[in-house]
Order: sequence, then C-alpha cells, then structure tokens
Amino acid sequence: MAHMEKYARSAVGQLCQHYERKRLPGGEYVKFGNEDIDITLTEGNYNLAPDRKQIDFINLRCGEVKCMNRKDVNVMVSWVVTLPKDFPQERSREFFEQSYKFLNQRYGGEQNVISAFVHVDESTPHMHYAFVPVVTDKKSGREKVSAKEAISKGDLLTFHKDLEKALYRHFGFTVGVLNGATKEGNLSIKALKLQSEVEALSEKKSNLQQAVKSYENLSVDVTEVGAIGKKQLIGKNIVITPEEHSTLQEQAKAYRTNRQEITTIRENWREIEEERKRLKEREKRLKAESDKAKREIAEERKKAVQLWDMATMPETFQQRYNLMEQKIEDLTRQLNNAVSLQEHEKITRKCSDLALHIHELEGIIKAERKELGEVKSALSGKYREIQRLEQKIDELSPRTSFIRK
Repeated sequence: MAHMEKYARSAVGQLCQHYERKRLPGGEYVKFGNEDIDITLTEGNYNLAPDRKQIDFINLRCGEVKCMNRKDVNVMVSWVVTLPKDFPQERSREFFEQSYKFLNQRYGGEQNVISAFVHVDESTPHMHYAFVPVVTDKKSGREKVSAKEAISKGDLLTFHKDLEKALYRHFGFTVGVLNGATKEGNLSIKALKLQSEVEALSEKKSNLQQAVKSYENLSVDVTEVGAIGKKQLIGKNIVITPEEHSTLQEQAKAYRTNRQEITTIRENWREIEEERKRLKEREKRLKAESDKAKREIAEERKKAVQLWDMATMPETFQQRYNLMEQKIEDLTRQLNNAVSLQEHEKITRKCSDLALHIHELEGIIKAERKELGEVKSALSGKYREIQRLEQKIDELSPRTSFIRK
C-alpha cells in the first residue's frame, strides 16, 4: 500500500532529517509524528536514490525551473510505499527497488528525486520516495514546479493499480498492493500505523487466549481426579477400581512433572486476565481512533475534490462560458422560431378565413352579376318595346292632329 503527501518549504527540513535518521543533540532520532523507532535495526536502513544533500538539491532543482516564490508552494511530494504483510521478507529490497523504478518512470526520473530512504526500524518496512514535482508547462513548454499537475486526481485514482501491474510483471505473482486499505483510496499514515498496531494486538491476544486455554484444559484434567472412586456405605473409606487407581497414578505423575508449570500458570493467571482486559480496551480504543481517522480521511477526500474542482475551474471557465453562451443563443433561436411559428399559424388561419370569405364574396358577386345580366336583358327588351311604341306613336301623331282639328 502507499500514501502521498505534499509539503511546502517550511516542512521539508524536519522531514528530510527524519528520512535520513538525523539525531537530535540528546541522541534521539528526529521523528515526524509518533513513530516507534527500534534503534537496533536503524543500521539496516538504506537509500535507493543518489546520495545528495536533500535541502540543497531542492533549492537547486527549484532554481533550474520556474518556481513561484510563495510560502504555500509545495516544493516536495512524498510517497510512502509500505511492504505488504505477506510479501517474502527475503525479497523486500527487491520490492522497494522495483517500486523505486516505477516511481522514477512516473515522476520524471532521478533528475527530480530528492531521496528514497527505506526504513526497516519501524513497525512495518516502508520507503519514503521524495521528489520535486516538476512538469512541463503546456503553453510555454518550460519546466515548472507544480504539485497539482504532477499529482492529479486521475494519477491518485490509478496509482495503486499501475503499481500492482508493474510489480506483477516483475515478480510474476500478485504482490498485494491492492488490498482493503487501498480499495477506497489512500489512507493516512496515522491510519496505516493504527491498522498495523491493531493487527499486532489481535495476534498477541490470540496467543494469550491459547495460553489460557491450555491452563483451562490442565485444570479440567486435575479436577477430574476428584471424581474417581466410590464412598463406602460404612466408614469414611473410598473404594477405587484398579483402572481408577492407574488413572490416579498417571494424574499424580503428570502433576509432579508439570507442577512448576502449573504453579507458574496459576501465578500468571491473574496477570494474563488483566493483560487480556487491557488489550481488549486498547483494541476497542484503537478501533475507535481508526474509524475516526477513516471519517476524517473521507472528509479530507471530499474537501480535496472540492478544492480540485475550484482549482481547475479557471482553466475551463472560458470554455464553460462559451458553452453557456451557445446554449443561450440556441434557446433564443428556438424561442424566436417558436414565436414566428405561432405568428405564422395565426396568419395562416387569417389567410384561410380571408380566402373563404373571398370565395363567398365571389359567389355572391357571380350571382349578382347573373341577376344583373337578367335585369339588363329585361331592360333591353323593355327599351326595344319603348322604342317600338314611340315609333308607333310617331306614326299615329299626324292622324291624331287631323282628328283634333
């Protein structure tokens, strides 16, 4: 399993001293957190990276590339890679060497590596792979320090799977990087140590329970002696059979042989019970702390996702703005089209009504024209008749004058 942290300049000094196991003036090793260091194993620690003065190298590398001069700039990233519990101990160095190779390929090679100290003097062997997060700027093409781009959200999601694949290609078997602690993401160092401590306490508890069980079995064997024999009806004597006598002898012989062990177990019984109670309480407390740590990790992961979204928002704001503008234009066009369509339908209905009215008027006009034609024809006949009558009157006029005279 592995865990990643980013650090600004203010934190790298103590961390680098812890990595290389620097001693304080009183002789105690520099610690980062609550590590339990077994000084008898410290000589077994080793560094897989080139031998460098860590702080000087950080300053040198940051000076070679573009690095913003701000206190909150993370100039160091550290991956803590822990040796899986069931991995063969005799191949532990090979495991860390392959992990170191994988990390170099992923984060720019040894030109960025600060150190890679392997600690075998703590509860679980692990490697601190520290490097300067140098990336290439997409716009200018220059190298720059950017922990946000070097350790992206996608990088965190695929890290354990990619490491497991790389180790499988080398060893030919599943190493166990992907386990219960890494399925949901990266646990904090505190949570990993708590988990290891809980496992150690569980194993110690199992051993104590086995010791108690052996004592209980021995107690049963001894107490069974009291059930041997039958009391006589008269007197206080107890009569036993030869088989029972043989069993009693074997029990007595076993008791004499294990007398010291029985006495020791009896003396330690109360201490074992008290120790078991203390371990149970400690296990309960550690479980509560582990659950709390997991909740804190979940909250931190949630905050990290929110911060990531906020951090990446400026880069895509223009694209989002353009997309929103395009959507607004499309909606406006659709609205205009919808209004035009409504007006078109309204005009179409009016045109249809007008066409129907015109058709009706044409029918009326046609009928009136027909009737007017008939009237005109009748008037023509009347006019001709009037002309005929006038002509006849004219013809009769002389005669009428003669008669009047």
